Amino acid sequence: MVFKVGNIPWNAGTADFWSFVNKTDGCWLWTGRKTDGYGMFNCMGKQDRAPRFSWRLHFGEIPVGLHVCHKCDNRACVRPDDLFLGTPKENIHDAIKKGRTRYVHGSAHHNARLTEGAVIKIRRLRIKGYTYDQLAAQFGVDRMTIYDVVKRRGWKHVKETT
Repeated sequence: MVFKVGNIPWNAGTADFWSFVNKTDGCWLWTGRKTDGYGMFNCMGKQDRAPRFSWRLHFGEIPVGLHVCHKCDNRACVRPDDLFLGTPKENIHDAIKKGRTRYVHGSAHHNARLTEGAVIKIRRLRIKGYTYDQLAAQFGVDRMTIYDVVKRRGWKHVKETT
């Protein structure tokens, strides 16, 4: 298979590529240079992540906006059976579902301007008839933040206690 990125034929470096791959019964591990755990491959002056190069070798071009993701969660893996395409959002959801990322909720988040207690209070005050603008002024946040809290689009993890 010959495909190009720009005017570089990507089949040009396949022998070099395989010289950096250790095929096992499980993952095919990249043994060459890595950045953040991902194998890095340079073919005719064009550098790319090894999993992306492997995808192109086996399946062809990667549509714009999609990532090459790992079923095995091993960044050094280039085995085509372990790779799949996904949007950035799908990739993040996959990481969260598999517990690969530390997702910080609520007041523990570095940008949080509210606390869990304030969220409960906002929801209760809204039920009592306070407007979004009044609540935003009282808690020092944007009106949309109050809306998201009340509609449970934000701070979903905060459950009301009776």
